[in-house]
Amino acid sequence: MNNNQSADGARGGFRMGYGNGEAYDPVALRWQGDPLPDWLRTRYLKNGPGLFSLGNDRLKHWFDGLALLKSFTIDQGNLTFESRFLDSPDYRISTEKQSFRFTEFATAPRRSVFERMKCTVDPNAQFGQNASINLQAVNGGMIAIGDLPGGLSIDPDNLATPGRFRNDDPFVITSTPHPQRDDARSAWVNCGIGVSMKGFGYHVFLMPDGSHKPRPLAFIPRSGPAYMHSVGMSGRYVVLTEHPMFASLARFFTLGMRDKPILDAFNYDGSKPTTFFVVDKEARKLVARVEAPPCFYFHAANVFDAGDEVVVDLCAYPDAGVIDTLYLDFIQGPKGGETIPATLMRHRINVPRQTVKSEPLTDYSIEFPVTNPWQNNLPYRYTYAVSVKPDLRDDHTNLLVKLDTRTGEAKEWFEPGCYPNEPFMIPRPGAEADDDGVVLCVVLDATRATSMIIALDAASFTEIGRARLPGIIPFGLHGQLMPFESPNP
Repeated sequence: MNNNQSADGARGGFRMGYGNGEAYDPVALRWQGDPLPDWLRTRYLKNGPGLFSLGNDRLKHWFDGLALLKSFTIDQGNLTFESRFLDSPDYRISTEKQSFRFTEFATAPRRSVFERMKCTVDPNAQFGQNASINLQAVNGGMIAIGDLPGGLSIDPDNLATPGRFRNDDPFVITSTPHPQRDDARSAWVNCGIGVSMKGFGYHVFLMPDGSHKPRPLAFIPRSGPAYMHSVGMSGRYVVLTEHPMFASLARFFTLGMRDKPILDAFNYDGSKPTTFFVVDKEARKLVARVEAPPCFYFHAANVFDAGDEVVVDLCAYPDAGVIDTLYLDFIQGPKGGETIPATLMRHRINVPRQTVKSEPLTDYSIEFPVTNPWQNNLPYRYTYAVSVKPDLRDDHTNLLVKLDTRTGEAKEWFEPGCYPNEPFMIPRPGAEADDDGVVLCVVLDATRATSMIIALDAASFTEIGRARLPGIIPFGLHGQLMPFESPNP
């Protein structure tokens, strides 16, 4: 059902994935295809923007949408789906007022003079907690996270939002929504923009299990810190990749006064390099700083140690123009399917010599890359990602690929009129091969005006089967597995 089909399909139907989503009570899905493996018993949770308009009010950018949670429970071949809007301050107050009331990435509400004065005195008052980007397993539970420190706790059994997960560090203003798990230290590693006695810069910190108090690893002073979506980590190091999209702190702290969104505080400067900051976790200090040609990025496929080197595999764009292609007006316009390819670049940073060598790993566009989770922060071979079919570059992200990072060979999953979200690789218990497992992916099927979840054999990258969802599920961002106690022994 893949590469030999006509590419006509429902071209342009990707726009269906950028509308308002719905909340669904638990519904049993009908599986079509070969049976799912008996060992696959899990709960797969996804997060992402899902509400873009209220009454006559409309958000401007995909990143601004209010969070919609999705849950897929797989147990002995049975599959159950449900969805629910994250009960954030943004959602509660905005739906009550039928207009968006908080400053988001690229949208800011119109405020009264009194409200602007309040935001000037207390800049935090302009932000809610629309934790719509990722999910993080914390203390046996799960929290939804975004660009602000902390998050909102989630009950995985019903997707309710019991309350807020705190970050008790008043000096951290933002943090990335891609923390890295350090099992050796029983903690999560992250970084954020904040202040210290040395001024503004990057806080690199640990969040130990059972704690709400970050433990500092290093502070890197930067008078104009960069927008940073993710942090990298290997066994020895934390790696910050600073692309040249820098903040004006004066503009940042006057957003509320000027009725401007977060993006207004940042500017991409292609005359500046991309800078890698390498922090030694044991020594708790910066040990290398190297520069590479300018680029823009959201995600890394993996980061790992290799002798004196730390290797960073980064999905790099030529500049920050990709942000402009995610404005909702652009997406709905005639060029909305045109994509800017992301190149998977391997950067080998020699820490003692403070040098870097860079090379592309493939000609495929690679975005939302995931690896076997057992290989996170370790040498790895395969990554699974969303891509673009070379002869259909004007029809959005329409391809899934499995890339062999050693050989450059790739396998594809493609179906006309279908648009995949970020995949997720689940290894088989006891597996020895890196690609022994199952890849799950939520896909918009524009030919049938609905979404589906598909399962692929991770080794052959052929489809095991699929289940159609009760409606169109807006394109999501990131997901995590939540182990659960199966009622079926």
